[in-house]
Amino acid sequence: MKKKICFRLIRSLPPQEPNAEVISFMAEIDELMKGSKEDHSRALNLLLSRAEDMASDPNFLWRLCKAYKLQHDTVSDKEAQLHFINLGKLIYS
Repeated sequence: MKKKICFRLIRSLPPQEPNAEVISFMAEIDELMKGSKEDHSRALNLLLSRAEDMASDPNFLWRLCKAYKLQHDTVSDKEAQLHFINLGKLIYS
């Protein structure tokens, strides 16, 4: 269900033409998401550092949703998982 909400939000945004800096940033995020747990954390932190500037970019929002999902999946503590779920929900509201 969460994926559907995220994808509806992303589809509702107008398309944007990415510049070279944004393309490079997204490529870095994609590589980090393929890596270790530490890489996943770094990807999420980098995305959050750019959230204010890129909040209307569907590609950015998709990666932010994925980063929260990866963080949720990398922790075994139920309380930590709930923390990441609640943070991810903020994207949808």
